[in-house]
Amino acid sequence: MKKSRKIWGIVLAAVMIILSLFFLFPVVWMLANSFKGDAAITADMNTVSAFIPPAPQKGFFDNYVSIIRDTSFLRYMVNTLFYAAVLIFLCIILNCLA
Repeated sequence: MKKSRKIWGIVLAAVMIILSLFFLFPVVWMLANSFKGDAAITADMNTVSAFIPPAPQKGFFDNYVSIIRDTSFLRYMVNTLFYAAVLIFLCIILNCLA
């Protein structure tokens, strides 16, 4: 009985690891391509190098700098954090009452 439980635990852990890797692929792809230019992203689209970030060089963080400089990113972040804080506070109050 114990041996079958151990095998079941190993199988379950393997399935969970495979599923977690499956769901992490888009996040890895997004982070790797956030350091590339538009031409490099489209050139690497059908290869394994789409999941590998480029080597650090001059202009490595240009995409992040342009987002902060050219948009109201910090304002958007403050709005999001405020909205999340209000929702968390309200959920805690409502759940305490329940």
